[in-house]
Amino acid sequence: MNQARTLFKTIGSAWLAAVLLLLVLVAMACATAYESTHGTALALLMFYKSWWFEGLLLLLALNVLAAVLARLPLDRARAGPVITHLAILVILVGAWVTKCFGIDGQVEIREGQTVRAFALQQDALTLEESGGHAHTTAELDPVVFNRSRAVADPALAPLVLGNLRVQIEAYAPDSTEHREVVNDSQQPQPALEITLGAEQEKLTGWVFADQPSEMNSFGLVARRIADAAEFARLLAPPPASRPASNGTVRVEVGEKRYEYPLERCTDQPIVVGDTGFSIQVLRYLPHAVVGADRQLRSVSDQPVNPAIEVEVSGAEGSSRRLAFARFPDFPSMHGTSAAERLKLTFVASADTVPKMPMEVLIGPSNELAVRLTDRHGQVTIAEAAPGKPVKTPFAGMTFEIGRFLDHARVRQEVGPLNAAGEDPTPALKLAVTTPAGTNRFWLRKFDARPIDVAGTSYLLQYANRTLPLGFSLRLDQFRMDKYPGTERPRSFQSHVTFLDPASGREQGEVISMNNPACHGSYTLFQSSYRLAEGGPSSSVLSVSWDPGQPIVFFGYVAMLSGMLWVVVARALDRRRTAVVQ
Repeated sequence: MNQARTLFKTIGSAWLAAVLLLLVLVAMACATAYESTHGTALALLMFYKSWWFEGLLLLLALNVLAAVLARLPLDRARAGPVITHLAILVILVGAWVTKCFGIDGQVEIREGQTVRAFALQQDALTLEESGGHAHTTAELDPVVFNRSRAVADPALAPLVLGNLRVQIEAYAPDSTEHREVVNDSQQPQPALEITLGAEQEKLTGWVFADQPSEMNSFGLVARRIADAAEFARLLAPPPASRPASNGTVRVEVGEKRYEYPLERCTDQPIVVGDTGFSIQVLRYLPHAVVGADRQLRSVSDQPVNPAIEVEVSGAEGSSRRLAFARFPDFPSMHGTSAAERLKLTFVASADTVPKMPMEVLIGPSNELAVRLTDRHGQVTIAEAAPGKPVKTPFAGMTFEIGRFLDHARVRQEVGPLNAAGEDPTPALKLAVTTPAGTNRFWLRKFDARPIDVAGTSYLLQYANRTLPLGFSLRLDQFRMDKYPGTERPRSFQSHVTFLDPASGREQGEVISMNNPACHGSYTLFQSSYRLAEGGPSSSVLSVSWDPGQPIVFFGYVAMLSGMLWVVVARALDRRRTAVVQ
């Protein structure tokens, strides 16, 4: 018994506790300095979540436990220190529970948007069958997949779904990306390399037929005309007429089709028959372009590139879609997951809507023509060919087709970097095996790659792992206050609505920097924001579940009680000693 007490006193000695606490403080100071240069995520991984830091905390817990055992059996004088030491153990246990079982993530939500899931600070590779019917996910251990080093052959189990097998062969903490247009697509897809500008300043870019591109900002589009008669008609100047209506919103769900005038859809939500969906047009953009901040806006009131932003609501919540009158096959019109069966199209009359200022027409035999419309509505039509400059009615503007491809596609080349740069984008080297063979490529984080296997479509995505909230969260309004006379933010807050799917009850809350909101198992904090010029703002909310928090709070109360016990016991001993003397 005496030997055990001696051992406990040695392990639980104050000098050993002081050494361990000093080592913990030094580690925390180093972690703070490391975080300032490498970021919070890597600092957590290299320090606070490392095996050696957890080992220090375990040694400290053993030191405290030994100090408690050395004071057994208890008496009034020893009760206070024992309670204090036990409280420290309780706090360490609470921190361990949080580390092992706690959840910490983030959700970015736009005004008017409804979300049901949030992203964790953990990478994941997900393979999903089209329509969300089946999926499988590989969680990437941050100890292995982190931005401190490259990893060859991480030896993870492959993702298998149907006849598709995906194996992770390597990891790079950073990557580069190169895009080029090649002429080897399996499907016919015309594309033109076009140069615009004056003698001193020229811009060259690719325009794909019937698809949006960055060249749309300059009033340039390309259209494929399959019918020879229609192609000949379009080469004639259009009649000087204006549309009686801005257009029609067409909704297709399965075999059912519904059409509504645009003006009606902007006033209030429209219930789409008995499909369970409703739509409302939030914005009409007659001349839609993508600005330098990659936000969509209208630069004039002329219907040069008409587009609408629509909120689609259904049983699973709401989402926003974009529909371009000139690009009916733009992917965002069709939605994703359960709402994929709803197709949304914006229809505008080809006879009455003015053409783009610069429009390349591609005939049924790949013959090329250019329609140029000046600001007075005068139309110039000219034949075009690669390498042949076209005279334009725009002062100082030249137009020339450099190359024409009939089976064009964008080939994306991703290369690994073994050392992370200032703003790294990690990448995975994947081996995708189908009955047709094995294809190897690099996939960058936040990128997705579609894969077709025997008529079945899959989506392979490398992003943060997501978890369901268990309820719906809608951002009704984001508000930011500034210091008077400055542009510096003083405070920002999110007005949100929680919707429980079981009861259907809605609950409004205001989340601000010092005012979190609790709903279900999660606590939501105002973390950051993104302001969009000409579009809805986004709020970034932190989402956490801390099961160890009650244990830690209990430990704080117990520690305070133990310290008060020590103070009171010593005061009583002094008074008793004074009375005896």
